[in-house]
Amino acid sequence: MPSEYQFLEQGASATAVFFLKSGAVKVVVNDEMVAMIDTKQCFGEMSCLIPSQVASATVTTLQESTILKIDKEDFLEVVNDVPTLWKTLFLQMSGRVQSVNSRLSEVLHHSPQGLVKVNQEGVISKDYSIQCARYFNESNLTGLKIQDLLFSKDEERKSNWFDYYQLLFSNHMMTFDDISQLLDQEISLENEGEKRIYKLTYFPCYEGEDNIVAIDIGVEDITMQRELEMINQQMEMQQLKLAKIYDNPDSYLNLLDLYFEIESNFFNLLEDANPEEQVLKEAAYLMRRLHNAKGLSGLFALDEMKSACHNLETSLSAKPFSLLDVEKKHEIFKDEAQKARGLLQEINEELRRRLLGVCMDRPVYEELCGLLNYKQVAKSLKLLKQIDSIEASKLVDTWVEQGGKLADQLGKSVIVKVKSDYLPIPREIYSELDKVLIHFLRNAIDHGIEDIDVRREQGKSERGEVEVNVVENQGCLVFSVKDDGAGIDSEKIFEKALSKDGIDKKLVKDLYDNKEAWKILFLPGFSSKENLSDISGRGVGLDSVKTEVEKLGGLVECNSEKGKFTEFVIKLPLN
Repeated sequence: MPSEYQFLEQGASATAVFFLKSGAVKVVVNDEMVAMIDTKQCFGEMSCLIPSQVASATVTTLQESTILKIDKEDFLEVVNDVPTLWKTLFLQMSGRVQSVNSRLSEVLHHSPQGLVKVNQEGVISKDYSIQCARYFNESNLTGLKIQDLLFSKDEERKSNWFDYYQLLFSNHMMTFDDISQLLDQEISLENEGEKRIYKLTYFPCYEGEDNIVAIDIGVEDITMQRELEMINQQMEMQQLKLAKIYDNPDSYLNLLDLYFEIESNFFNLLEDANPEEQVLKEAAYLMRRLHNAKGLSGLFALDEMKSACHNLETSLSAKPFSLLDVEKKHEIFKDEAQKARGLLQEINEELRRRLLGVCMDRPVYEELCGLLNYKQVAKSLKLLKQIDSIEASKLVDTWVEQGGKLADQLGKSVIVKVKSDYLPIPREIYSELDKVLIHFLRNAIDHGIEDIDVRREQGKSERGEVEVNVVENQGCLVFSVKDDGAGIDSEKIFEKALSKDGIDKKLVKDLYDNKEAWKILFLPGFSSKENLSDISGRGVGLDSVKTEVEKLGGLVECNSEKGKFTEFVIKLPLN
């Protein structure tokens, strides 16, 4: 017979007995080669002897071989005439099976992966690797239930896993691969006092064409791989944070100042001698500052600090709040604030010095020197103010990215368009606005832009749009945020405000009667959302904006049409 000639097929009845006289053949079971034979042996004899028996393997020549063939009828006639042949054939088959099992055992023992064969009840057979026994801290796995080893005392998780596991054996409309994805792909186990992470892989073992009789479960220790991935992820996140600081160092320094302000004001809150009214005032102030810090922290990818601000804000908003719980959350906040300050130490020393100071280029420096030499004090001061100004566009230069992230979190589709004139503004104005303006973006995306399904029903584009403009007009900074969302529902806002405690009901009615219901949004403690989150806040976002803008001598205005748009505008004198 030539090379690669198949003379037996697994699952089919043999029509003859084949005797290998010279050459070599390969024995394949379930598409895996389990043996290579180059000694004189018979094949197909059991399928010929037992009517219900099919070939247990596919046998193919590996090279040109001499194979003798005896038709089934002739073979059975000879066997019946010579009974001693039965014993010889059974011994030969037993030897071959033993050889294959021995090889399988050898492979299992030397495999770098763990491997166990498990029946429908989750019981492990004698086929398992030594490595797997080490992973599970057991000297003998045979007869143990795999679910007990994987999940130990977690009965609920064990039960859920086993329910899905048994689906692998049913004739289900889902494929084996689909069902296996429902099972745990990774688990954590304690091995010799150390937490290890193992990857699980599931392979079916068939009897016949479609009947799954057991599952081979591969177990691989990926602890080191996960640790390296975590280190790489931390390094990438560190580089991302530093890149954002490089892009907008002034805002980052403002954020660190805000952290310090929050920490300083906690002293007043935690003083036992303070009356209850004063404590509530301090808590309300801190909530506003925390809300600002939460928004700014997100701009610099400080996710842990963002969470710390949110949790501390949650504790302060409880009625009544627990000082013990607030102190615990405050300690976490302080730790994160310290980490944020530590990021500055990662920056090149010379660059850090420039970031923390006021820089000017050579021509400006020479102009200043000339003005001072001629004692031009007024012009010198004007030039110094210009040097200490910051481009207003920096207030919103990350909003396109931040808007995309907020929209993704909320399951919305939103595009943010930013337009800004070249407009230097004093550093102190920039510093205050930088802490609060992000609330306009959050408000537009969270409260203004509708869900995709709602927009589709209303005949709007599925993608909402937020337009941001920063311009100068008659000596004023004019900052506007306009969304094409649901608009302001005056009736709903009015009813919501009347139902809330701590809001001046007469003021609410006066604003509603004067068709200025939008101003209710800026009242302390008001929120138009029932389900508060780290995005929507607790009614302190727009209140913070109004407070800071008015402190700077500016004002906030709003234009809106229900179902069409909302636009918030800040006007702030720059002199």
